[in-house]
Amino acid sequence: MILVDSCGWLELFASSPLGEAYRPALENAAELLVPTICLLEVGRRLLTWRGGAAALPCADSIIYVTARRHGAELWTHDAHFRDLPGVRFVAAPVP
Repeated sequence: MILVDSCGWLELFASSPLGEAYRPALENAAELLVPTICLLEVGRRLLTWRGGAAALPCADSIIYVTARRHGAELWTHDAHFRDLPGVRFVAAPVP
């Protein structure tokens, strides 16, 4: 089994010389072990490279995706969730 850290995937996707050093490790999909946290990190970076919205913090990304995957409405007062689909934003009282 081979586990390639997120930085290796990102270098390969960026077509950098360092990314080419990772290519042999990534050629046999049956040998790869890919943690979900690597998928999250790579996906978030690719979105920002493509001009996507700023990514949520890691823990909040997992919370949001879990809610979406299960069809749950996410209730929160964290401002970075405010305009996302499936979120009920609870306005915090102004001190």
